[in-house]
Order: sequence, then C-alpha cells, then structure tokens
Amino acid sequence: MAVLGPHPAACGKTTCGEVGASSLLAKLAVAAWLDAFFVYLFIALRPIGQFFELLRIGYSGTAVAPTVALAPVASVGAPDAKIAAASLRGAAMGADEGAEEGEAAEDEDDEEEEGEEVPTRPACSASRATPNAMRPVRPPPPTFVQSVTASMGDVAAQVRAISLEAFEEDAMQTRRGERVAAMLRSNGQVVAYASYAVRPQSASLNINKLAVAWVHRRKGLGRGLIRFLIQLAKQPAQKAAGQRKSGGGGSRGSTLEVVCLSSLPTAVMFYAACGFREDRNVGFGSQDASELIEGQVYMEYSLRKRQRK
Repeated sequence: MAVLGPHPAACGKTTCGEVGASSLLAKLAVAAWLDAFFVYLFIALRPIGQFFELLRIGYSGTAVAPTVALAPVASVGAPDAKIAAASLRGAAMGADEGAEEGEAAEDEDDEEEEGEEVPTRPACSASRATPNAMRPVRPPPPTFVQSVTASMGDVAAQVRAISLEAFEEDAMQTRRGERVAAMLRSNGQVVAYASYAVRPQSASLNINKLAVAWVHRRKGLGRGLIRFLIQLAKQPAQKAAGQRKSGGGGSRGSTLEVVCLSSLPTAVMFYAACGFREDRNVGFGSQDASELIEGQVYMEYSLRKRQRK
C-alpha cells in the first residue's frame, strides 16, 4: 500500500513561473519609484535653475537679486517671452521697475505687430563701462602771447586782475623795455603771466614778475610759462624783444646767454626744479647788482657757457 505525501506546492516551494512574475513586479516597482524620484527632483530644482536664469537675464551689475519663488513658465511665443522676461526682472528688481519694463515690452509687441522695426536696446551699466570711457579728457595745450598790450582789452584786463591778486600792482603799467607774456587756455582765459625784459647788452632775458591765477595753481602752469620764456630767450635777441631787424651789419642779431631772475626764498626750490641755479657770486656792488633785490636770491638759467669779464 503506497503512502501518498503532500503536493510539492503545499510545502512552500514555488514554480518557475511564479518566481519570474514576482521579480518582474519588483523591477516595475523600483522603476516607478525612480521615475517618481526624478520627477520630484526636477520639480524641486527647477525654481533654482530659473533663479540663475533670472540673474543672467536681469542682472544689472549693481546688486544681487534676492531669492524669489518662481512659478514654472510655460512655452510662449516671441512676443510673450519679452513680457515674461520683463516680469521676471520685475520680481528681482522691484514691482515698480517690473511694471514699467512690462509696459515697455507690451509697447514693443504692439509696434512689432504693426510691422515697424524696433531697435534693440543693449544692456549696459556703469560698472561695465570701458576703461577709455572712464579716463578724464585732457584739456588742449595752452597758447602763449609774447607781448600783451593795452589794446588787447579782455586779455589785458585778466592779466591786470592776476597781478593785483598776486602783487597788488598793475602788471600792465610796464616800465621802459619791459614786456608781459601771458598763458591762455583754449577758451581765451588767462591763467598765468610773466613780465620780462630782454637786454642784449648783458645777453640776458630778465624775468621780473611771474604769477599764476589762484584757482589754477599747482597744475604745472608756472613751469610751462618758464619753458616758454626759455625758448623765447634762445631766439635772436631782436626777435625775442619783438624788434624788427634793421639794415646793415649784424642782421643775424646777438644771441642771449642766460635767463635770470630774483627769487623769493620760498620759491627757490621751484625755480631750481625748472633748471635755474643760484649764483652766489652776485651781490650788491657787482655788475649784476641791478637785478638783485635785497632779501631775494639771484638765480640764472644758462643757455650757454657765459664768460665773465
């Protein structure tokens, strides 16, 4: 008599078909979970991507836009994209500015619908200006008048005003043989003057007074006027003195040897920087004593080697 045991399925064993169905369900569950996870990750990270896109579009260079919650933007056409971009910029820069840009975008859409060409407005900011635009514009070089006369109305009046301010005397009241040179800006404004005399007998150009307008000091204008007088002294003496050459011998004219002046002690450093040197051999009673003022320092700028007798 045979003893029949339980069926193999009753002992907890599964067939091959049941194993394959369970593994397939597990794979589908994992795939569904991964899909849900990536969808959630995409939804969660999309506002962050839109935030950086907002910074790229609406960043003006003056401040960083604050964090704002952005709603997903649907696919829009070209006209609506401008309005959407303006709205995004308004969310970062303030409701008022956004409203103005939104209205501007709507106006542009209306013009485009009418068939008019709308010029694009390039984004610009002060911080993105080119280095050349930030450089100060240099003023044009000054001009010089070798001899100012009373007939030069406005120029003479300005020289008079500077001399009264600096020395409390009228520079246009010149002595015999004395001339007044002036430095002018491009607009005709006198910024400095110097009174001088050319003395061919001593082969020298003597600077008597030099002054720069108070508001234009410490700009190198005095040094520029000194250079002009030195170049003037390098010309033939008759031309430097503004005289016409007379007929006969000596048509070439004598040549000057020095530019001299009597400096205040406080201005010695300035004239030394211009190339003048103090001459300690000159004193009262010497042949150059007429150019020496008591309490001041006699200085010379040598144009060539000068031989003293």
